[in-house]
Amino acid sequence: YRSALDLETSLEIGLLAKLLHFYVNPDKNKKVGASSKIGLAFSRIAGRRLKRQRQSVDYEVIDLIFSLQSMAESIAQNEVSAANKKIASETKAGIEKVRKLVRSLQDELPKNVRDFYLQKADKTYGAITRPTFMRSIEITFRKLGISMDEYTPVLKEIDEARRQIVHSEKYDGRFILDLLTRGVATYTEDKDGNVISVALSVKTGTLDKLYELLKRMVLAYLGQYGS
Repeated sequence: YRSALDLETSLEIGLLAKLLHFYVNPDKNKKVGASSKIGLAFSRIAGRRLKRQRQSVDYEVIDLIFSLQSMAESIAQNEVSAANKKIASETKAGIEKVRKLVRSLQDELPKNVRDFYLQKADKTYGAITRPTFMRSIEITFRKLGISMDEYTPVLKEIDEARRQIVHSEKYDGRFILDLLTRGVATYTEDKDGNVISVALSVKTGTLDKLYELLKRMVLAYLGQYGS
């Protein structure tokens, strides 16, 4: 009912060997294998086609958006870590200054602000130095030889959906459908404002573009893997 994850018209034996080696992971390398972030991304991409429950819009959105995030974080990790290491002392000193100030004001601060800065210092450091989604994408695209200009509008929409899924307890059905479609969409809603049906004049959009981007990224990644 949808195209498979074709890396090329015919999969070259070299790419197939790399993919199999990646999953078998005989050297137990933490950066590869099914338990790594790349492995998680591959599993989610495959799940879009192969798992019945992934045929719902909700699972398609979640799987493909977080496939992109997992791949980008994994590929960008070394460069981000190296950049953070250069200014680690300065960053940690800054965190400690803020912690002292927060302690002196803790009775006047909202609980979530106070708790964030008064948790263990290494957790605060980890949260502050974690790269943003778009920063990870920028590094990954450069490493894989993909032009950001070509995908900037799609990535902005994907990031907007990602933020809603991450930060909202329940994401809005109308927003997701608007994200996935191009053309005229007529909605039917219940008394609570929930979308119960939709008629589409054009059934194509960001989701398919994201899937195509992920296929391109997988091909580029396997082309560099092990070389």
